[in-house]
Amino acid sequence: MLLLVLMQRETMATIHRMKSASFVSILIAAATPSQSFVDPAIKRRPSLRRQRSNNPQTVTPLPPSNSKSTDGNADTDGPFNFDGNNFYNDFEEGYVEQSISAAPDQSLFQSLQQRQEQIDQSSRALLERWTVGTSVRSFPAFTLNEPFYQARKEEQEHVVRYGTSLGWYGGNSQEDEPPFDWVRRIDIGAYPRVACGSAYGSVYVADVESRMVLGVARDVHTSHHKEGSVDTLDENLRRHLYGEYDGGGVLAVAMHGKSIVASAGREGGVKLFMLVGESELKYVGDVPSLKRPLPGVTPVLVTCLEFDSLGQLYIGGQDGFLRMVTFLQDFALTDDPGSNANEMQVTVISSPRQQMQRSPVLSLDISEDLEMVATAHANGNVCIHSIHQHGLSEKNNRNNCILVWNPFTSASCARSVKFVSGGEDEHNNPLWSIVVGGGNGELWMQEIHPSHILMTSDYDDVEYGAGKISSMPLFKEKLIQQIKPSHDGPVLSLAARPGGILVSAGQGGVLCVTRLWPTPQALYGLGGYKVWIGNVRIDSEGKRLLSDGRDDVVVVHDFSIEDKEEDRIE
Repeated sequence: MLLLVLMQRETMATIHRMKSASFVSILIAAATPSQSFVDPAIKRRPSLRRQRSNNPQTVTPLPPSNSKSTDGNADTDGPFNFDGNNFYNDFEEGYVEQSISAAPDQSLFQSLQQRQEQIDQSSRALLERWTVGTSVRSFPAFTLNEPFYQARKEEQEHVVRYGTSLGWYGGNSQEDEPPFDWVRRIDIGAYPRVACGSAYGSVYVADVESRMVLGVARDVHTSHHKEGSVDTLDENLRRHLYGEYDGGGVLAVAMHGKSIVASAGREGGVKLFMLVGESELKYVGDVPSLKRPLPGVTPVLVTCLEFDSLGQLYIGGQDGFLRMVTFLQDFALTDDPGSNANEMQVTVISSPRQQMQRSPVLSLDISEDLEMVATAHANGNVCIHSIHQHGLSEKNNRNNCILVWNPFTSASCARSVKFVSGGEDEHNNPLWSIVVGGGNGELWMQEIHPSHILMTSDYDDVEYGAGKISSMPLFKEKLIQQIKPSHDGPVLSLAARPGGILVSAGQGGVLCVTRLWPTPQALYGLGGYKVWIGNVRIDSEGKRLLSDGRDDVVVVHDFSIEDKEEDRIE
C-alpha cells in the first residue's frame, strides 16, 4: 500500500510538471492496467468557484496548474480545459481504486504531447480565423415566420391550381393570415439553443443547428405594433436605448442551459419560461418584486438581463439598480416542468455612490473570473460591482461598487459594456480590460490592474464591499484608450472571446471586429445589418458569432468550419 501511495504521488507530481490540460485526464484513464487508452473527451465545466467554496464536498479539484495555450489563453477549443481553478476529477463518481503496475512510459508521454500540440494548433488556427475573418461559414440559422412562409406557399399553389385566392394575400379577409414577426433580441443558452424576443412581444427558443423553432410563447409582452398595448418606456429612455430607431417589442432576453428563458417587456417586470420537451415554451412565473405592487403604481422597467453559470439572474433596470435573483430550488439548473420558479431571493446590489444620482441601467456584463459585474448607465457612467461571495449583503446595505468610470469627453450615455480577456502579458500576468460603447458611437477601453485579478482567488484576504479591496487602483494608470474607428450611431451591443477579440454592433449596420492587444486594432467589419440590430453574442466555445438585425432570422458566423456556398447570406 505504501508503494502504491508513493507511485500515485510521483504520478501526480509528473502531471503537475507537465502543465497540460489534456495530460491529466488521459493519464488517469491510461494508468489503470485493466482499461485501454482512450481519449475521454472531457467537456468543459462552468466556473463553480462560489458554489465550490460554500459546498466543498460537492466536487474534488485536482492539483492546480497554470496551463495555457501558446497564444496565451486557456485552451477553449479542444475537449480539455485545465486552468487550475476549474478542473475537476470526472472519474470521482463510481471510481474503484486499482493498483498501478508501473509509471507511464516515455511513449505514452510522447503521445500525450502530440495530442496537446494538436489542441494548441487548433486553438491557434481558430484565433487566426477570427483575426482574418476569411475562413468563416455565415448562414441564416432559422426564421420566426415559418408558418407565414408556409401559408404563402399554400396560397400560391391554390391560385395556380384553382385560380382563386385564399384571401390571406391581396384579399380583404385578414383574419386567418399568419402573423409576420421580427427578431429584436437574442441570447445563447447551451449551444445550439438560442432565445429570441420579437417585435410583437413573443419569446422563441430555437436550435440553430437543426434550424428549427422549438417553442414559442406568443404575445406575452406588450408592443406598439399591437393596438391597445401599454408601453411604459418613456421618451428619454427610448432615445438612450435605441436612438432614432425603436423596433418595438421585447426589451431584453436571457437564456440558461437548454430550457430556461427570462424576458423583459415594455409593461415592466421579468417573466420566466421553460422549454418543456421539444415543443412547448411554458410560462412558469415572474420575478415578484418587479411586478406592479399596487394598482396605479408603475412596475420596474427592466432593460437588460444575464444569467451566470450557476443560474443566478442579474437584472438592470430603469430605476438604476442592479439586482441578483437566486432561485431557491435550483430552478435554473433543472429541466423539470414541475419545479417552482416563484421561490427566489432578490438581492439589490446597491451602492451609496449610485444612490446619490441613480441613472437607468442600459447594459450589464458578468465576469465570473473577476467576480465583477459592470453596468452601463444613461448618464455615461460605468459602475463596476463586486459579486464576491463575502461582499454581497442580504441586508442590501453594503457598498458593492468598486469604481465608477466615465470616459466620454462629450455628453453621451454608456450604451453597452463588456469585460474582455487577453491572455497573459510578458510577465505571465493575466490581461483583462473593460470596454464601453457610447450612445455617440465611441468605444473606450481601460485595462484592469493585475492585483485585482489575482485577488479574486484569495477568499480569506479579500472583502469586497467592505472597503478592504486593495491599495492598488482598479485600473492601470494612463492606459485608457479610445478604440477607433467609432461607429455610426449608438454602440448597441458588445461581445468578446478569449484572445482579446471584441465584436461591436453599431446602429449604422456594421459589426466591427477588433483585436485589443497589444494595442487596439480594427480587423474587419461584417455589414448588411439593419438599424434595428439588438444583440451580438459569442458562444461559450468561442467559435460562433450570433446576431439579429436581419429581419426575421438569426445570423450565425461560424469560425470553426469553412464556408459552404449554399449557406451564404445574400
